[in-house]
Amino acid sequence: MAENLPSELITQLTTQLAANPRLRIGIALIAGIFGLLLVMDKAEQVSKQQKEYRRLSITLEQARQQATDTSWLARSKAANDSLLALRERDWIDSSNGLIQSKWNDALQTLLTQEQAGNPSVTLSESVAEPGSVIKTDDSADQIPGMTAMRAKL
Repeated sequence: MAENLPSELITQLTTQLAANPRLRIGIALIAGIFGLLLVMDKAEQVSKQQKEYRRLSITLEQARQQATDTSWLARSKAANDSLLALRERDWIDSSNGLIQSKWNDALQTLLTQEQAGNPSVTLSESVAEPGSVIKTDDSADQIPGMTAMRAKL
């Protein structure tokens, strides 16, 4: 009896389908709905892949343009020249006290040249701890390992 069960079930189903047109229409509608869902899912996947392809092709085109662009060499040289010029103006010495002294002298000279009424300068400093960023009063971040010096005229 167990081996006849699938064949009996198939025979009953075919007789029901042959006898009942509503059952045939219902099964056809269910199969159509599943087919439509599969087609819509594949269309969405294709659309996503096309968008990703367009995004990657734009990125690739930008990379190709940058690879052939040599103007960055000139910009890099100009930036390095500016950086070297600024570094030459830095007050570099073996200690903060000597740097403060040089800065104090430069400010005193400027105040004297401008003929200020009271050419007095007060210097102060704050040191940033390594691994931290300190927010200063003038909303500029202080870099760790650097010393921010202020002058009050």
